[in-house]
Amino acid sequence: LGSFGTGNGQFSLPHGVAVDGAGNRWVADTFNSRVQVFTSGGSYSAQFGSSGTGDGQFLRPSGVAVAPDGSVLVADKNIHRVQRFSSGGVYQSQFGVYGSGVGQFASPIGIACDSAGNVYVADSDNHRVQVFDPGGNVLALFGGYGSGAGQMRSPAGVAVDFAGNVYVAESGNNRISVWGQPDESTLAAYVEFDDFNGGNTASGSIGELGWATSGAGSVALQASTAYHAGIVRVASGGSSGNKHQLTYGPFLLGQVAGAQLLASPVVATSAIYRMGLMDNPGSPSNGVYAEYDTNVDSTWKAVKNSGGTTTRTDLGVGLAAGSWYRATLTGTGPGAAAVTLRRMDTGQEAVATHTGIPAATQLYLGFNVQTRTGAARQLDVDSALLRTQDIWRV
Repeated sequence: LGSFGTGNGQFSLPHGVAVDGAGNRWVADTFNSRVQVFTSGGSYSAQFGSSGTGDGQFLRPSGVAVAPDGSVLVADKNIHRVQRFSSGGVYQSQFGVYGSGVGQFASPIGIACDSAGNVYVADSDNHRVQVFDPGGNVLALFGGYGSGAGQMRSPAGVAVDFAGNVYVAESGNNRISVWGQPDESTLAAYVEFDDFNGGNTASGSIGELGWATSGAGSVALQASTAYHAGIVRVASGGSSGNKHQLTYGPFLLGQVAGAQLLASPVVATSAIYRMGLMDNPGSPSNGVYAEYDTNVDSTWKAVKNSGGTTTRTDLGVGLAAGSWYRATLTGTGPGAAAVTLRRMDTGQEAVATHTGIPAATQLYLGFNVQTRTGAARQLDVDSALLRTQDIWRV
């Protein structure tokens, strides 16, 4: 159907097409700056949009998708946004602006919806796919420039099947890459090593797990699923204010279904110990975590940091040198997480829930120890198990 032109049923370089449950065809008529609708038999039915930057207008619409509720989403390549319309073509809302940050776009082209109404956008010039909930909030992103596994170059099309697998057409790599969520057996797997002292070993790798120093004695762990450390020792050094950390990530808050962190302090005075999700474990501005700070109180706290504003909830669990503590973080909703702390030798346990955590901030799962005064402080980290959702792997 169609021919070149500007009339009803004619096209000028159409780029995207979608089919709704009734068999109607929705076409992104790119250089005519509109979307046209055709019946299942191919007859012209309707159109909406015009050239411009206002609500409901387009500059090179390139992708179109129909959500489960019948609304229509259009990726507008040159305005770097996604607009939502009713099934009748009436403008409803939009999200996205130009940029490379989380939730921003640089030439979005392809777009798709899954059965839950989540929106997948091929963010072409940022070489990634971003995932949004039906309200336009960021859930996940994956990709990054390159031609290796897990990388992309100029993704132009995206599709989702009923099993949740994501198919990405990479115009720069001349390939289709397939992405899916890891199954529970993968997430439960451990990568093990023994007696690694993070302060003395610059780098290394075992299986999927790699580590590298980041500053004096800090350790960055990177793996696709979970890790188990025979004993990793995170030591702060002997200078006041000296911070050392072990991190894994980054993630968005919505990507983490749950995490368990197990650690023991070697010295229990004149120090800060943190276990949880933070944008910067040494000086967090955003995150949710368990913290013991000798300058604050004599008990562990469940802490929320949002834009540098700190909220602490007393967990009522004290700190004893040599005891092991397990911090469990569980996502409880958009921007919300529960922190459960358990002292393993006594069974004492407490939980607190924080809301209003910035969902679009990149967070690291990790540990931090900071010297307040005097000698070095240490955490022996025995294990960390991470459960995730919306973590995509080739």
